[in-house]
Amino acid sequence: MAETFDEALELAETTGDERAIAHASLGATLRAMARWRPRAAPDAIAALLDQVLPQLEAWADDRGLAIAYACRSQIHWNACRFEEARRDYCSRRSHAHAAGDGTFERIALTTGAIAEP
Repeated sequence: MAETFDEALELAETTGDERAIAHASLGATLRAMARWRPRAAPDAIAALLDQVLPQLEAWADDRGLAIAYACRSQIHWNACRFEEARRDYCSRRSHAHAAGDGTFERIALTTGAIAEP
């Protein structure tokens, strides 16, 4: 799977497709950091999300935003920052709904409910 993200990122960079670069970068970073440097992963992923989220917003990329908010909510959840996690779950749900991804939307609803105070 890592090779797939690397190939997608290489192709996106070759074509200059910024949106594809954002998606491939997110996938490649998640995969690599979780596997090779799990303790450093949250900081590296948060930094990438800070860069990618505004781009995805500008493109109105609901599927990408649902994925990005899912990643950020997990960072907050793991750090026991449940209010921030809940807000990101809500964003994830609305973008998953807009993207027509019912499965991702249901997962966001369930996990968001768990994060309620």
